[in-house]
Amino acid sequence: MEVDPFSDLMIDSPAFLEELDGRMSCPKCGKSRKYYCYTCYLPVKGIADKIPSVKLPFKIDIIKHPSECDGKSTSGHARVIAPDDVTIYTYPCIPDYPNRDRVVLLFPGEESINMEALGEKFSNGVCKVTEEDKKGVSKDSTGEYSDMVYVSHEKVSLDVDQTSAGILKDNSSPSSDRKPQETSESAESLSQLDADNTTNKKRKLLSDNVDFKRSKLTCEDTKSSEVKPPFDTVIIIDSTWNQTKRISSDERLKGLTCVELKTRQSNFWRHQKDLPSTYLSTIEAIYYFLRDYHEVFMNLDQYDGRYDNLLFFFTFMYKKIRKMYDGGNKLRAYQQRKEKSKSDSNIG
Repeated sequence: MEVDPFSDLMIDSPAFLEELDGRMSCPKCGKSRKYYCYTCYLPVKGIADKIPSVKLPFKIDIIKHPSECDGKSTSGHARVIAPDDVTIYTYPCIPDYPNRDRVVLLFPGEESINMEALGEKFSNGVCKVTEEDKKGVSKDSTGEYSDMVYVSHEKVSLDVDQTSAGILKDNSSPSSDRKPQETSESAESLSQLDADNTTNKKRKLLSDNVDFKRSKLTCEDTKSSEVKPPFDTVIIIDSTWNQTKRISSDERLKGLTCVELKTRQSNFWRHQKDLPSTYLSTIEAIYYFLRDYHEVFMNLDQYDGRYDNLLFFFTFMYKKIRKMYDGGNKLRAYQQRKEKSKSDSNIG
């Protein structure tokens, strides 16, 4: 396990989680939980105001396989941190989608498309602002309301989550550069001590100095209006890859536009046996979908970290597990991953 593969992300400090003494009660069901209730998707008593909140540009519906262990699934992270935009359903429960043209499914397949193709599919260049949209949308210098134009820029492909968010098809390199892995314990300690200050500095720098230059993707007055997404809902299947066929083949999901992400390495500590390390956990799949969406549709000069806190619990648990299992050397999932990598190298 890398020392800190999340060093470039702007994630709030989880120090208060370390200060929790034992388990706490869920404010709704009263059951004993650690950090948050994975049944009610609420933070335990006393920390709700400290948990970061993220606003998403569209709704996310997670369809969870009934065999998925609630306490181990990362889908709950998304629900707790983005409660207004994320809903979790347990299969066979699937909501009804009257306007199926405004729904996409994050899932690989022969007919799946990348994010760039998704932009072209939904926009054909221009998406007009409706009368409802005009409420709160500023006019340009000519007095006319600005159109929202969706432009696609980069080819993207999918990974499945360690649960079922995708299977690799595109072999493009990861979009985010990672720092070389530190090997000394002193480097790890220093990294840990500077984490909070680094995050705060990054947030201030972006807030004070970055002048985002938006294309026609946004309205002129960005304070009063954001880009209108070309879809309303993203469906994500939460299950192991072996379990996913039962859900993906459901008649209620057939005919939906399927989207793939670009290939990325997963940092999930529950690696599935015989599967590559590019199979993402559910929360990773959600996060990278938003990053790819932001890059293709928003067309900003620089990503501002607005979705990074979705990985708040994930990064906290990663570091905690890494410390408990001697940097991952004693973690069975990582031992299996190394053995598979060695075996693949010998075959090659």
